[in-house]
Amino acid sequence: MKKIVPKISFTLSLQMRSKLLLLSQQYTFRFGDMVQQMKIY
Repeated sequence: MKKIVPKISFTLSLQMRSKLLLLSQQYTFRFGDMVQQMKIY
């Protein structure tokens, strides 16, 4: 049981990291789009 818990927490942390990375990438892309639109106007 003690050996299983660390694996679960590790996989969860990896999933959370990947989700956070995806979210941050999406936000940076949106921010870049906003900046470009402001430059056009």
